[in-house]
Amino acid sequence: MLRYTARLRVPVPAAEMFDWHARPGAFERLTPPWQPVALEHSEGIGVGARAVIRLGVPPAAIRWTAEHRAYSDACRGSDAPCRFEDVQVSGPFASWTHTHTMTTDGRAASTLEDAVA
Repeated sequence: MLRYTARLRVPVPAAEMFDWHARPGAFERLTPPWQPVALEHSEGIGVGARAVIRLGVPPAAIRWTAEHRAYSDACRGSDAPCRFEDVQVSGPFASWTHTHTMTTDGRAASTLEDAVA
């Protein structure tokens, strides 16, 4: 199975970065404006919450539905990582699991790891 992992050190605490991802509008803030991608529906990042994404331009657009199946805000008040995971329910890939992990890296910084398998 192929896996892609990217890491980025960010000058904010892990809990603050996790909150940024949990706030409404995070998907839109992360999507480049020139990409033909739109969030049609979102229920947040908690376990069981779903998001429906439209890829491309109608009539050739594809709908992609993801469900959040893991969630931990353990980085609040501890050195444990925060994480959430979205899994493709339907969409363009045979399978898709995207894990977002925020780990404390010093007093005022953290590391964001995105892993896709």
